[in-house]
Amino acid sequence: MQKFDLPRRLTAEALGTAILVATVVGSGIMAETLTKDFALALLGNTLPTGAILVVLITILGPISARISILRFPSSSRSRAS
Repeated sequence: MQKFDLPRRLTAEALGTAILVATVVGSGIMAETLTKDFALALLGNTLPTGAILVVLITILGPISARISILRFPSSSRSRAS
């Protein structure tokens, strides 16, 4: 795995946060103006948010490394015999 310098990692974090916030706010506004049905509005907010999370994790995950919860534990972990 390639190691990235701190400015590049911070830029990836800032960019990912900005895109996620814009997506959540935008999809919330869109869902609220699109329909008055609460369940449909919630679905209209959840689907774009989930989709952008998948995209951001795929693209920025290798750079940021803050997505370590999604990675499998390494095999060098100590095991009880």
